[in-house]
Amino acid sequence: MKPSLRVLYYTTGLVILIQSATTTAQALSTNLQLAVLAGAETAAATLFLLPKTRRIGGTALLVILGLATGLHLIAGDMQWHLLVYIAAIWAVLA
Repeated sequence: MKPSLRVLYYTTGLVILIQSATTTAQALSTNLQLAVLAGAETAAATLFLLPKTRRIGGTALLVILGLATGLHLIAGDMQWHLLVYIAAIWAVLA
Protein backbone atom coordinates (compact mmCIF):
# COMPACT_ATOMS: atom_id res chain seq x y z
CA MET A 1 0.00 0.00 0.00
CA LYS A 2 1.34 3.44 -0.96
CA PRO A 3 2.13 5.75 1.96
CA SER A 4 -0.59 8.24 0.96
CA LEU A 5 -3.19 5.48 0.86
CA ARG A 6 -1.95 4.15 4.22
CA VAL A 7 -2.51 7.61 5.74
CA LEU A 8 -6.05 7.68 4.28
CA TYR A 9 -6.67 4.17 5.62
CA TYR A 10 -5.61 4.85 9.21
CA THR A 11 -7.10 8.35 9.36
CA THR A 12 -10.47 7.19 8.06
CA GLY A 13 -10.53 4.14 10.31
CA LEU A 14 -9.58 6.06 13.44
CA VAL A 15 -12.05 8.89 12.81
CA ILE A 16 -14.90 6.43 12.25
CA LEU A 17 -13.87 4.39 15.30
CA ILE A 18 -13.77 7.44 17.60
CA GLN A 19 -17.01 8.93 16.29
CA SER A 20 -18.93 5.66 16.39
CA ALA A 21 -17.69 4.75 19.88
CA THR A 22 -18.71 8.21 21.12
CA THR A 23 -22.14 7.87 19.51
CA THR A 24 -22.58 4.41 21.02
CA ALA A 25 -21.79 5.65 24.52
CA GLN A 26 -24.11 8.66 24.21
CA ALA A 27 -27.00 6.70 22.69
CA LEU A 28 -27.01 3.82 25.19
CA SER A 29 -29.31 5.65 27.57
CA THR A 30 -31.49 7.44 25.03
CA ASN A 31 -31.79 5.53 21.75
CA LEU A 32 -31.18 1.79 21.73
CA GLN A 33 -31.54 1.45 17.94
CA LEU A 34 -28.89 4.10 17.37
CA ALA A 35 -26.66 2.49 19.99
CA VAL A 36 -26.90 -0.88 18.20
CA LEU A 37 -26.10 0.64 14.79
CA ALA A 38 -23.22 2.70 16.22
CA GLY A 39 -21.95 -0.34 18.12
CA ALA A 40 -21.88 -2.37 14.92
CA GLU A 41 -20.05 0.50 13.24
CA THR A 42 -17.51 0.55 16.09
CA ALA A 43 -16.90 -3.19 15.71
CA ALA A 44 -16.57 -2.89 11.92
CA ALA A 45 -14.14 0.05 12.26
CA THR A 46 -12.02 -2.01 14.65
CA LEU A 47 -11.90 -4.88 12.15
CA PHE A 48 -11.10 -2.42 9.36
CA LEU A 49 -8.07 -1.10 11.26
CA LEU A 50 -6.59 -4.58 11.73
CA PRO A 51 -4.66 -5.58 8.59
CA LYS A 52 -5.81 -9.23 8.65
CA THR A 53 -9.49 -8.26 8.87
CA ARG A 54 -9.37 -5.05 6.82
CA ARG A 55 -11.50 -6.43 3.97
CA ILE A 56 -14.30 -7.81 6.14
CA GLY A 57 -14.31 -4.70 8.34
CA GLY A 58 -14.28 -2.40 5.33
CA THR A 59 -17.10 -4.31 3.67
CA ALA A 60 -19.13 -4.19 6.88
CA LEU A 61 -18.48 -0.44 7.15
CA LEU A 62 -19.66 0.09 3.57
CA VAL A 63 -22.93 -1.67 4.39
CA ILE A 64 -23.42 0.11 7.73
CA LEU A 65 -22.52 3.55 6.39
CA GLY A 66 -24.74 2.97 3.37
CA LEU A 67 -27.62 2.14 5.71
CA ALA A 68 -26.87 5.17 7.88
CA THR A 69 -26.77 7.40 4.80
CA GLY A 70 -30.16 6.09 3.68
CA LEU A 71 -31.68 6.58 7.14
CA HIS A 72 -30.36 10.15 7.34
CA LEU A 73 -31.64 10.87 3.85
CA ILE A 74 -35.12 9.56 4.72
CA ALA A 75 -35.12 11.65 7.90
CA GLY A 76 -34.24 14.76 5.87
CA ASP A 77 -30.94 15.16 7.73
CA MET A 78 -28.33 14.17 5.17
CA GLN A 79 -24.87 13.70 6.67
CA TRP A 80 -22.61 14.34 3.68
CA HIS A 81 -19.43 13.29 5.47
CA LEU A 82 -20.68 9.70 5.35
CA LEU A 83 -20.19 9.75 1.58
CA VAL A 84 -16.57 10.82 2.08
CA TYR A 85 -16.04 7.89 4.48
CA ILE A 86 -17.61 5.48 1.97
CA ALA A 87 -15.36 6.77 -0.83
CA ALA A 88 -12.24 6.52 1.35
CA ILE A 89 -13.03 2.96 2.44
CA TRP A 90 -13.74 1.97 -1.15
CA ALA A 91 -10.37 3.42 -2.23
CA VAL A 92 -8.53 1.51 0.51
CA LEU A 93 -10.24 -1.77 -0.39
CA ALA A 94 -9.64 -1.36 -4.15
